Amino acid sequence: MKLRMAAAAAVVLASLACGVLTQPSAPTPDQGAVATAVAATLAAQSTSTPPDIPTAILGPTPLPPTATPAPQPERPRAVLQLAYTDENGNIFLWAEDNGITQLTFDGGVMDLKLSPDGRYIAYVRDVGYPQTELRVVRLNDGDDRLLVDASQFQALITDEYAVGVVVFRFEWLPGAPILLYNTAPVFAGPGAALNQDLWLVDVGSGEPPRALLEAGQGGDFVISPDGTQLALITPESISLANIDGSNVRRNVLVFPLVLTYSEYNYYPRPLWAADGSHLLVVIPPAESLAEPPQPTTIWRIPTDGSPAEMVAQILAAPFFTSQVLISPDLTKMLFARPVGEPEANQNEIVVANVDGSDEVVYARPRVLSGVFGWAPDSLRFLYWVESGDNLLLGQVGQEPVSLSDTGRATGVRWLDERRFFFLNRVGDVWEVRLGEAGGASRVLATVRGLPPLYDFAP
Repeated sequence: MKLRMAAAAAVVLASLACGVLTQPSAPTPDQGAVATAVAATLAAQSTSTPPDIPTAILGPTPLPPTATPAPQPERPRAVLQLAYTDENGNIFLWAEDNGITQLTFDGGVMDLKLSPDGRYIAYVRDVGYPQTELRVVRLNDGDDRLLVDASQFQALITDEYAVGVVVFRFEWLPGAPILLYNTAPVFAGPGAALNQDLWLVDVGSGEPPRALLEAGQGGDFVISPDGTQLALITPESISLANIDGSNVRRNVLVFPLVLTYSEYNYYPRPLWAADGSHLLVVIPPAESLAEPPQPTTIWRIPTDGSPAEMVAQILAAPFFTSQVLISPDLTKMLFARPVGEPEANQNEIVVANVDGSDEVVYARPRVLSGVFGWAPDSLRFLYWVESGDNLLLGQVGQEPVSLSDTGRATGVRWLDERRFFFLNRVGDVWEVRLGEAGGASRVLATVRGLPPLYDFAP
């Protein structure tokens, strides 16, 4: 529990050992070799199924699980799959065509990511505070393999006050069984930071992880839709790089440190244009609680070397109460704006173009509890207010629709233009539900205790 709480503190940075083996401490990466490996893997994936994962990539062979799931047939990507954790920290898979299957049996899962093609689940596992490991399970046969063990992570400690190192963010590279990840130190007391590094591990080849950017050279990261570029984020800048860590263009945007009123730093999350030509990023004011209120700014960052430009300034609710959300097509924004006396805690919901034009005050709820984001069609959005028990579906020009069976929904994530996943609490039970705009939701799984982690594909 202590490690999960420490990891939760690290994740807030941007909503997110024992004997040393042969992990390189801080090598200068062979960028050409990494680029070649990535390209080769992508090419192979277009003509064949992923290769088998070796029995042990790093360190000794892990002990076998107490039970082994039955082999599952290879499924086409079109089959909807939902991976989630239970109260014991094990991973289960709900598949539209096959029901529920348990995939891991040793507990301790702290985070998980289902690959876009629905073939693998990468996950971080607690193996005893403050140690973790990175693993992957292949869905067609339940093959559960170690990618990076605890001693490799412990070898990355650079802060004298750190007691461990954990994965901060890990993401699948589009179109290939390749993971990119960075790391963060764990402290015995308060504190949260990043090692500002970047690593690559090829799940298909079974090769050891490769350092793409040494500690202090990376940061948080966002991969471009075509998997060729990276945005590298620090608390005061955004840089660009090729996917293999080469051709780093430092500080394409520099901004003041955002005060979080806590021990962690704020890392913005830029959004890539579909064609990779530019990014949009929301930068909160340096002091969100300042009087008079300071503006939130929206920036456009081209990838052709042109300078970044500020496209809008708005007065929005503090980022730690409600985010400014850019639509998937990068044309609109949705945000909460405080109105009335501060002690009343009232907000209005505003929709506008990303340059701030054509502003529409969509709703004036008494107390806004959450803006959950845009549907993939960039037309509709979900929000929830204290004055009601249900999610509301909004669209400019239309009255909001109450989704009457969603209850006190949380963890909302859109699946497509009409459907979305969410968590609903009933007593001490969490329901993982699949909702539909204009229709009823259905329970896919139930979990007791802490809210489950979940991910889905396609």
